[in-house]
Amino acid sequence: MQPPLCKYPPASRLNPFLPDFYLSPLPPPSPSRPQVVLYASFVAKAFAQCSAFTGSIIAVNAAPAQEQLGAVNGVGQTLAALVRGVGPALGGILWAASLGLHARGQQFVTFVIIAAVAAGTIVLYKFVRLPGMK
Repeated sequence: MQPPLCKYPPASRLNPFLPDFYLSPLPPPSPSRPQVVLYASFVAKAFAQCSAFTGSIIAVNAAPAQEQLGAVNGVGQTLAALVRGVGPALGGILWAASLGLHARGQQFVTFVIIAAVAAGTIVLYKFVRLPGMK
């Protein structure tokens, strides 16, 4: 049985989508140390993603001649859409395969593979030289 609505604070009738701690007259719970570290890592990840995307767009636009810029951007956007479509499916397949291993650390297999691909990409880009850029 659901309690009557009159027992809740008046703000809960105005917006039912607010979390309970915003509606309660008590102060919200203080975040624990792991929560603070988690939120800080999310912020760092968001900054890294924005910087990586911006840097890749700048590199793509700086490399070709002006006559080829439209074709290069078209191919780049097509490949980006392909990766956005295939990436989650491939990640799910890797995750399912790692759970089927039934070994210690099985949940980290997908993340180790992704980290290896990222490290390989960093090594690969050490050898890329864009014309006209230092």
